[in-house]
Amino acid sequence: VQKPTNVAELGLFLAVAGVGASMLALLRRQVQVTAARQAETVVLLELSQESARAVTPRDAMERLCIAIRRATTSKGCAILSDDGSEWSVAAATGDSTMTRTDTTLAEEAAKSGEIVRYGGATRSRQAGGRKPTAERSLTFVPFRSGERGALRIDGKVTVPRLADAERMLFAFADEASVALHRARLAREARRVEALERAD
Repeated sequence: VQKPTNVAELGLFLAVAGVGASMLALLRRQVQVTAARQAETVVLLELSQESARAVTPRDAMERLCIAIRRATTSKGCAILSDDGSEWSVAAATGDSTMTRTDTTLAEEAAKSGEIVRYGGATRSRQAGGRKPTAERSLTFVPFRSGERGALRIDGKVTVPRLADAERMLFAFADEASVALHRARLAREARRVEALERAD
């Protein structure tokens, strides 16, 4: 660099190159975020479609459990309900028992409004994939509205890479809460109908 104008031009070139590189990095990040949102949307659409295909409210809950288990690549899923006196399993794939530990963790999730994990319960899908460990893992996701209950996911919860696991789990719990509410309304309607026939 022998002329002062060359120094100025070099500085300008480096500044433009720096801005271009940062814009390219930002664009790459946006593409990754968009791909993650698309993966989340596909999973949630499949969940809604499973619920819509159901013939009865009970069938809807069972279909949701199957779809959530498949979406999270976990061992099982259960919709837990709290009637005010005790917790019970309303629908499940995999383990349908309710242990004392399950009750305690579900209650903690419902009271705190936060996801409660037992064991190593979350990981992201990686290219090449990792083998899951033998450690028992449970995830309890509280219902945020409607029914008092929680979603229990047995095993490691795997979500698409870069996806927001917490947002997806709460969306699953929202769907489960709606399905549980519909099942309760259907039971009440049958009870009222039976009482009207008895009169």
